[in-house]
Amino acid sequence: MAFNFLQNLFQDEDKFDSDDGEFFDDIAEIDNESDIGEELIQDLRQDIGDNTNTSISSYDDVLSMDGDNATPHHPTPQPCSSGDRVWSQQLDGINIEPFIEDTGPVNDIDIDSMYSPFDYLSLFLPETFFKDWADQTNAYADLKIFEKADPKRKPVSSDDTKIFLYVNYMFGIHQLPTYRMFWSKDELVNVPAVSNIISRNRFESISKYLHLSDNSKCIPRGQDGYDAIWKVRPLFDLILFRSRELLRPEQDISIDEAMVAFTGRLHFKQYIKNKPSPRGIKIWCAADPHSGYLHNFEVYTGKSTIQMKDGLGHHVVTTIGQPYLDKHHHFYFDNFFSSIKLAEDLSQNIEAKKI
Repeated sequence: MAFNFLQNLFQDEDKFDSDDGEFFDDIAEIDNESDIGEELIQDLRQDIGDNTNTSISSYDDVLSMDGDNATPHHPTPQPCSSGDRVWSQQLDGINIEPFIEDTGPVNDIDIDSMYSPFDYLSLFLPETFFKDWADQTNAYADLKIFEKADPKRKPVSSDDTKIFLYVNYMFGIHQLPTYRMFWSKDELVNVPAVSNIISRNRFESISKYLHLSDNSKCIPRGQDGYDAIWKVRPLFDLILFRSRELLRPEQDISIDEAMVAFTGRLHFKQYIKNKPSPRGIKIWCAADPHSGYLHNFEVYTGKSTIQMKDGLGHHVVTTIGQPYLDKHHHFYFDNFFSSIKLAEDLSQNIEAKKI
């Protein structure tokens, strides 16, 4: 979906509150590395360091136990314990049950039939969504017009919202320096696929009052129950629900973070260097590693008040992957999420399934 559409929702000055009326445009949060290294260091410190005069505080200490230029130290293979863990050179096989879940689309869709692109879109956005969108936009417009008259304003219908969405798609496909150029009188710039469908004034009028949620039900920022994405929550929850329902996942599931490019005003905007889109909205997601289809996802809205005793990576994998546990899926994730505790918990989940 064209990001211009979301920007219309996010960038209105009264849609996201911030302290003293200021937005934090330059908030940059760079992810920390996995805590697996710290766990290994702690285990080595207890198993080796406590029995010798060696001090272990980092990977460098492990690699240079016999001198700065020495080769890595390899203790004589033998079982050792630390806390509740028992380490051994003997690898015990884990019996992975075969994956037998039903997979693929829930709907019987014939790709050779006369399905239009809108038919596929309607699988995710049914007619009820467009009606609710129009109702919320009209309700917000009535409230604003009560405060200040707007003679150009006309009620919005569900068909109007579909056209508005279509135009935003076109903004992403056919990019121009400014959106007004789509309605330019210069035939070299004008885009008939947009200008012949809706007038510029009508488009701007809908954009001015665009709303998906009831403002009266907003919980102020800083209070219990505040939802950082409540302005787009109806759309987000609907897409999430339909994404889960329409396609049953294959055996392999990749759990990772994704960035939605966004440079507007947003207090939970993130910056992660070396990403194709380093600045924007971070999303935790469980996706098909082959097609890229998102089965489950969650917007990262900043530091959570939820206690994560096993770390953020553990929390993300067990939360985003929760619908797919106990079904013998194979989870794939990088070192940010990896930890010994996570491996243990996933393994125990497999064992518990057998009982």
